[in-house]
Amino acid sequence: MDLFSSLPDEVLCHILSFLTTKEAALASVVSKRWRNQFALVPNLDIDEEGKREREEILLSFMDFVDNVLALQADSPIKKFSLKCKTGVHPRRLDGWICNVLQRGVLDMDLYIDFDEESFLPRKLFFSESLVELKLRCSLGVN
Repeated sequence: MDLFSSLPDEVLCHILSFLTTKEAALASVVSKRWRNQFALVPNLDIDEEGKREREEILLSFMDFVDNVLALQADSPIKKFSLKCKTGVHPRRLDGWICNVLQRGVLDMDLYIDFDEESFLPRKLFFSESLVELKLRCSLGVN
């Protein structure tokens, strides 16, 4: 038995919360127990890193975010950080934001590079749970 296997669930979840969402997802592949804890991590840090040389990479990123939010279902969320470049479909982006707002997010940090005229969901500005909102947007040029 390794050192991590003997830790209580709360401690394991706390450790996973310090990782980026991508790192925590990779760590959750290690065992079923880690996978179950990943679903309860209250902080999501999603960053579309690297170059996007093919359309498949963008689709993979959007599917990853969809899957993470689906895996977590309705578990509460404290912090949601999302950094993404141009090309993310506005409906998917709205869905992600509305998902975490419904789950009572307290702190949201969005850095979005739009490739066309887009609008953020109105719910974002009327949330009763949101305490801190950092919003950075730019209009990408193709």
